[in-house]
Amino acid sequence: MMRMSKQNSNRLDAEFFSGTALDMAPKLLGSKIFRRFLDGSVKSFTITEVEAYMGENDKANHASSETRKWMDPPRLLEEVKPAVDLLLQNADIVKHMNALVIRQYPGERHEGMEENDQWWCFDWEDYRSGAKDSKGFFNALKPLTKLADRFELKDYVVNGLRNQYTRKTAPDIKIINKKGSYFETDRRKYGHHGSYYPSDSIVSFWLGGPGLAAVITGRHVYNQNASTRDLVPMVASLLGMPIPPGLDGVNPLHCIVKSRGQTNDNVRINVPSVSGQE
Repeated sequence: MMRMSKQNSNRLDAEFFSGTALDMAPKLLGSKIFRRFLDGSVKSFTITEVEAYMGENDKANHASSETRKWMDPPRLLEEVKPAVDLLLQNADIVKHMNALVIRQYPGERHEGMEENDQWWCFDWEDYRSGAKDSKGFFNALKPLTKLADRFELKDYVVNGLRNQYTRKTAPDIKIINKKGSYFETDRRKYGHHGSYYPSDSIVSFWLGGPGLAAVITGRHVYNQNASTRDLVPMVASLLGMPIPPGLDGVNPLHCIVKSRGQTNDNVRINVPSVSGQE
């Protein structure tokens, strides 16, 4: 951060920040923030607005013990709607966004909207084409099940969202990009842990080992989808251990172990290996 004058440019030193927030805030007005980008270019940004709070005892501070409850959860019209409006003003976000979901807080927020799920599916296209007023915002809050219409995996996406976050970790607004789209154009900087599309969500799982034939004879292919939640029950079964009660997953190999070489709708027996030997 630098403060510019007609005569020279001076970097702000530690002494500048030694006063209170109320003392320092007016001095920051007109100062410039400089950023150097990866391509070597430098851009400056002028500070045109500041806010100053005197810690948690300042009742105007959102972190104050007397005011923090009104932001948790955030109010739909006062906090969430302005944020959505700002997102929809960004042409790049609109171009690459598939879906937008807004967090629900059942029993915690009372603004005339029934909240009985963890998310709303926000109909942002319809809202964006309308007046974008309060009525339009509420009308755009659709049941989460509507999200299934936007994805090939349908219920997998809906149920995945319901189980992905806790009360403390869930964002209030979540943007889901289109397949193949990323909001960071510099490929050296972005990364992700998968998506809601089949190419990321459905992968092959191979299981092999010298002692496996004692549990399951022959070669098998399980043709139905299994979840990562099924790994613990499956491994427990292969080890001959009882499956702990209360697990969310199931053992996808039970039909193979039970059939002991008998074909059924879910299993193909004796699939040839790469060498052509069975």
